[in-house]
Amino acid sequence: DKKLLRIRSGEFLVYNKILIEVKAKSFVTKDDYYQTLRYLKNSDLKLGLIINFRNSHIKPKRIINL
Repeated sequence: DKKLLRIRSGEFLVYNKILIEVKAKSFVTKDDYYQTLRYLKNSDLKLGLIINFRNSHIKPKRIINL
């Protein structure tokens, strides 16, 4: 029973429910947001997180697929 599954480079699936996308960019763009939302819709998941490690403070962005 895997609790953490790596999907692609920088993407993880936690408990088969939460998509985590790891970035190292100056800032997260709208394209990053929409890309994660497309992943959620295509995989029928409800929750995604974009976590950007480029800044001195980690600011996760939550994306919800309604």
